[in-house]
Amino acid sequence: MPMLVAAALLALTSCASNPASSTTPAPEAGMPLNRLSARDVADAITHSGMPTPNAHDVTAAKCPQLHCTGAVDSDTVSIVKFAQSGPAERYAGNTTNSYVVEDIVLVFAEPISPADRTAYEHIVERAAER
Repeated sequence: MPMLVAAALLALTSCASNPASSTTPAPEAGMPLNRLSARDVADAITHSGMPTPNAHDVTAAKCPQLHCTGAVDSDTVSIVKFAQSGPAERYAGNTTNSYVVEDIVLVFAEPISPADRTAYEHIVERAAER
C-alpha cells in the first residue's frame, strides 16, 4: 500500500504545472515614465510665462505621507511627482481640482480661470513628452 501512495503522489506532482515557468515576465517595476522632477515641472511652467509665485520645494514635508518622489508648492499650482502613474492617478482621484500627466499631479489653487488651468495642463503635457 505505501508503494501505491508513493506512486500516486509522484504522478500528481509530475502533472502539476510550475506557475513560475508558465507566467510571462512582468514589466520592469519602477521604470520612470519621464525624467522630470517636480522642480523641472515648476521650471517649465515658469519658463513658459505662466506664474508660479512663491514656488518652493515641499518634498520633505509631503512625500513621506504621499509616497511621492518630489513636490513643489506655489500660490497657483502644486506639483506632485510619483514614481509611477498608478499612485499619481489614485492621489489625483482623491484630490479636488487636480490633473494628472503620466506620473505628475497638478493641484490648482482656487480661483484659477479655465484658460489658465488649460495652459498649465498643456505646458506639463509637452514637458512630459520630451
